Amino acid sequence: MEFRAFGSHVRKGAVAYISRAVIGLVALRCGRASAYGIPLVSLDYAKDGVNELFFAKVTLALGLIDKYDHRRLSRMRRDLSAIWLVRAGGAYFEVSTRRCVLSWQNVVADDARSVAMTLVHEAAHARISGRGVVKTPRAIAARHEAAAVRQQIAFATLLPDNESLLKYYSTVLQTPWWTPEQMRERQLEQLRAYDLPDWVVRLAMRRMPSPSPRNHC
Repeated sequence: MEFRAFGSHVRKGAVAYISRAVIGLVALRCGRASAYGIPLVSLDYAKDGVNELFFAKVTLALGLIDKYDHRRLSRMRRDLSAIWLVRAGGAYFEVSTRRCVLSWQNVVADDARSVAMTLVHEAAHARISGRGVVKTPRAIAARHEAAAVRQQIAFATLLPDNESLLKYYSTVLQTPWWTPEQMRERQLEQLRAYDLPDWVVRLAMRRMPSPSPRNHC
């Protein structure tokens, strides 16, 4: 029984390692830039100006953080290894790589201020993770999300014309988005966005470990 568990652990580790290696190789061929000392990587080929929009909007968002909360930006430089763009799946912080991941919907639909609020949220998860705090049970996940939202509210109080922001973030936790089922759905959405064959998606989802502390949304 112990040998079987060990074998399963090794397989999952190997799949995760190969996935990260493939993503890294793809990233070498995709768009890259830097803003305020943080690397920006688009995990896609330039298409309809999305990469340029990603670089420009994230640069503006980081500029807002620098202008209104420079110390926070300094912490983000230490806590985040990079900011990545993917096609789908929403925004999240990836613990194993210390990356903040944004999706097209964040970049195309949101303005720079909204992107800044998202970066503040994911950077809060990065700071919590850097302290060695692991998100496991759902109740703990809820506390982590609440802490990240409190950081968004703290940043929003520094912005001009912030009434709508403060009203929104004071109620946002009423609709949980961090359940394992929702995380798995987002993983599936991200895989399908790259037009992979159905059998590849099914295999990846079978091999993929159940949603765990590795990502924070």
